Amino acid sequence: MTAVGLSASAIIPVYPADDGRVDHLRAVHGPRMMSRAGSPQSPRADRWLPLKLSHTPPMFRRYVLALSLVAAASPAAARAQDAGTPVKRQVLSIQPISAVLTLYAAEYERAVSPVLTFGLGATGFFPDEISYTSADVKVRYYPQEVPLSGFSFGGSVGFTRVSEDFEEFDGGTDSETASGPSAGVTLDYGWLLGRTRSFYIGLGAGAKVLFIDEDEFSDDVIVRYPTARLSIGYAF
Repeated sequence: MTAVGLSASAIIPVYPADDGRVDHLRAVHGPRMMSRAGSPQSPRADRWLPLKLSHTPPMFRRYVLALSLVAAASPAAARAQDAGTPVKRQVLSIQPISAVLTLYAAEYERAVSPVLTFGLGATGFFPDEISYTSADVKVRYYPQEVPLSGFSFGGSVGFTRVSEDFEEFDGGTDSETASGPSAGVTLDYGWLLGRTRSFYIGLGAGAKVLFIDEDEFSDDVIVRYPTARLSIGYAF
C-alpha cells in the first residue's frame, strides 16, 4: 500500500479503460468487480498514474487529514509543554535507602551544556570497624542532549580516607588510617518527574578504585569495589 500524506499528489492505482474488454468483464464478473474508472479491481495492474488527492473518496481524504493533523500537533504539544516548564539545570540528591546499610551519600549536579554536567559528591560508609569517607568531583555525559534526564556515562576523581579499628594481641585496640586519591566510572539513568519536573530519581552502577596501600590493613578492607546508587532529589 502506498503512503499518502498532505502533499500535492498521491500515487493511486488507476487502470486504463478498454470499452470492449470492460463490457466483456462486466458481463462475466458483474458490476461489483469493476472500479469507477471502468477497469477490473485486480492487484495485477500494469499501470500506475498520479492522481490528485482531491480525486479520492471524501472519507479517505478525511482520514488522511486527521492522521496528518495528529502527527503535526503531537510535536507542537510537546514543545508547548516543554516551553511552559522551566528548564532544570541543577539537582540536589541524597541516597535515603542506602542509609539503612550505613552508607550515606549526597550529591550536587549542574548542567554546563546540553550534553555535559559537573557535580560534587560526598560519601560515608561505616561497616563495623571500617570506615570510608570520600569527596569526589564528577562529570557525566548525556548522549541524548537532555541533561539530568536519561542515560549518562561518567567518571569521578576524588580523595578518600580509610580507617580500620582492630584488637591487639594483648587485648587492647588500635586503628590504622590511610588517605589517597580515588577514581571511578559510572553508568546512570535519571528521571525528572512531576508537573514541574522537579522531582528527581537517579539510578546508577559503576566501579571505584582507591590509590592507597592496602597492605596496611586487614583483608576486610578493599580498595577496588563496585558502586551502586538510588538517589532522590530536587531539581531546580
